[in-house]
Amino acid sequence: TVPVGRALKHASAVLPFERLRPQIEDQSFVALSRCPCRQIKHAVGEGCGRSLEVCFNFGSLARHLVDQGMGREVSVRGRGAGALCGKH
Repeated sequence: TVPVGRALKHASAVLPFERLRPQIEDQSFVALSRCPCRQIKHAVGEGCGRSLEVCFNFGSLARHLVDQGMGREVSVRGRGAGALCGKH
């Protein structure tokens, strides 16, 4: 139940890839897509110059993004630290 008129607590953290690897490998379908935050900043001339393709997506959302040409399927199983294998 979401309380009306009350703020929800939200915690976020940036974690190293190796710490997330087990959870990512457990997903049925994994895709990378462009970061909408970075795309917006780039569009208004405030880009950071870093890669745009950094957002992991999972399951049905990942499949939808790939089907619509907005992401690409990737695999991390059996790869070295930080390596991603694109599927074509």
